[in-house]
Amino acid sequence: MSQLKQTLTPDQQKELWASRLMTFLPTDWTMAIGAFMGERAALQAIREKKDWVKNLHNNFEKLQGITDPIEREQKIIQWTRRVGSVHAGYPILQRMVTEDRLELVGQENLQNLTKPVIFVSCHLSNWEFIGDVLTRLSRSSCALYAPLENPVYQHFAIKVRQDWGTKIELVEASPQAMFQLIRALTKDKNLLFFIDEEKEGYVWGPSLGRKLSYAGNRWLAARLAVRYQVDIIPLYGSQIANARYRVVIEPKLEQGSGDAENQARFFADQIDQRCDRWVREHLEQWYWLSALDLNKPLPV
Repeated sequence: MSQLKQTLTPDQQKELWASRLMTFLPTDWTMAIGAFMGERAALQAIREKKDWVKNLHNNFEKLQGITDPIEREQKIIQWTRRVGSVHAGYPILQRMVTEDRLELVGQENLQNLTKPVIFVSCHLSNWEFIGDVLTRLSRSSCALYAPLENPVYQHFAIKVRQDWGTKIELVEASPQAMFQLIRALTKDKNLLFFIDEEKEGYVWGPSLGRKLSYAGNRWLAARLAVRYQVDIIPLYGSQIANARYRVVIEPKLEQGSGDAENQARFFADQIDQRCDRWVREHLEQWYWLSALDLNKPLPV
């Protein structure tokens, strides 16, 4: 912790101490404060006409057909409240599980797994609760992740993932990650991919009306599933009330026919369809909504 503090700006140090202090509060209070801080940030950004606010206006208009700017502002505030609760929830995630604040739906889809599977998800609600699902499986799992830009959030994100225990191996996105993932899969471990990764100024999934190339985590998951003949199981989270969450585990994806390329494309298309549906149904809970630029085509 002392090493981390030395790398932080004064504002980030305040943020770190505030996050630590909030862990001593009742869970409902911690999450409500996080949501309040998110709302306060939204109101200030709206007054200052920040670029990310303009982006949210555009996305809510295009994806939900909201033409009234006042109504869109309310949606923006809802979104920032969700983001605030995500950040506040990092240090107390395991505590919320022990307090029975997480509901799992579709656990029957995890039964009778005779070989490793590839799980695919996206950054909805507090997606870190998926770690609890992975710990319930007989096999260990390997999760691909990209570091967060904010070092305070990154610190708590890594800690909460490590606190799930040794059944989850973390692999940072890098040129070497592919080899680590293949090694994990061949050693009988499950894999977890978030297919809506944000990198190089783009959000790589879901399509949301855009034309996607076969690239990124979605394509990597599909190709590995075909190459190693394993199933793909989609799952996602949602926030159902203050400090109450749900993870839905859906049935495995259908397998395609033809050569390996066609089979992988069939998987990749299904992954996009699932994630597209989840995001549209829970748009205010999607973390990357402010980063999404629907007017900016993805690289071919």
